[in-house]
Amino acid sequence: MLARELLNLSTPSIALGMSWEKVLRIFEREHFRELAILDGDRFLGFLSQEDLPVENMEAPVSDFLSASESKVQGDTHLYDVLRVSFEHGMCGVAVEEQNVYRGTITLEDMVGAFAKMSSSRSPGVVLQLRMQEHEYHLQELVGLIEGHGTKILAVHLMPDLSDVRYLDVHIKISARDALHPILSSLNRKGYQVNAFPTKKDSVVHRNIDTLMRYLDI
Repeated sequence: MLARELLNLSTPSIALGMSWEKVLRIFEREHFRELAILDGDRFLGFLSQEDLPVENMEAPVSDFLSASESKVQGDTHLYDVLRVSFEHGMCGVAVEEQNVYRGTITLEDMVGAFAKMSSSRSPGVVLQLRMQEHEYHLQELVGLIEGHGTKILAVHLMPDLSDVRYLDVHIKISARDALHPILSSLNRKGYQVNAFPTKKDSVVHRNIDTLMRYLDI
């Protein structure tokens, strides 16, 4: 799922020369935590509700810019959109195409898309692996898992918020019958694995909760 497919076209933006009175009205009406600031069709950064001036209403909007790098290109995958959001601690990520602002992806959009990609309605098992980033080799994992006659339905990579050197890798597989030989193969290769039947699985929900706690929502 790509960034251009996640755009929330209903999210307003703030023009660089807009008056503070109008800016405040937009925040009060729309209830967004951050809004993109534009100079024409060029993205400059975000204005956070927490940074709105209380007294100095003569200062230009540009004085309150933040997170100018919280942006991605339209062909950026959802996982990298999430990564950018993590890195900048933002609830919104701007999307550009050839340096032209196309819209903003909100935290709600990201969470909704992540949940849809979970394949949660399909029966099977979710394998949870924790590893350092340089240890992640998808081709090896596919060989170890699908070599036992099962199929991989979905793969999710999430950074470990407690230690950025590590990834939590969630792999959903189609068949439960092959679980024990799969676990044996992964363990022989040094992978530490937990397995969750999907009818009891809450991995996706835990990750969404983690994401929202991290961004203090």
